[in-house]
Amino acid sequence: MTTEPSVSVVIPNYKTDEYLSRAIDSVLNQTYGEHEILLVDSSGTDTVREIADSSKQISYQYTEPEGVAAARNLALDRMTGEFVAFLDADDYWAPKKTEYQLEMLRSTDADFVYSDEYLLAGGNRRYHGTLPVDDPERHFVEYFRRGSGIPIRTVMVRQSCLGDKRFWEELAVRE
Repeated sequence: MTTEPSVSVVIPNYKTDEYLSRAIDSVLNQTYGEHEILLVDSSGTDTVREIADSSKQISYQYTEPEGVAAARNLALDRMTGEFVAFLDADDYWAPKKTEYQLEMLRSTDADFVYSDEYLLAGGNRRYHGTLPVDDPERHFVEYFRRGSGIPIRTVMVRQSCLGDKRFWEELAVRE
């Protein structure tokens, strides 16, 4: 009997309590269901604690506010999944995100995948496309030159690819 690969979902939270339930529900309601949610909270409110206690799939960790990179790194050090995906507490996923990305990772030799996204603000929806990978060796350089980056909330990566690599905590953005 084979088991489906497990996905660790890293969710940092700092002062976004009002959106957190929707983010977590978007993970719990994925069409692919084997998830470990690593909630790293720097708010410390009762609301967040109640949300964390609402599901056995949620692993809660409080930490003093040290930035989103530090929160993500703390979760990466605790993850148990074969794959890791990232979701900010004020964002949410479409229901088949995990299913589609796992299918892509299983059918290729890629170590990570990412996708386009929609940004919602003030009742408006804006499509945010990612650059095609024309030159794998220089792809990331073009992103930074264009003032963009790979949207972290769309990323899924093989845990084995990460090893001991972690987010750069000294950077305020694009860590």
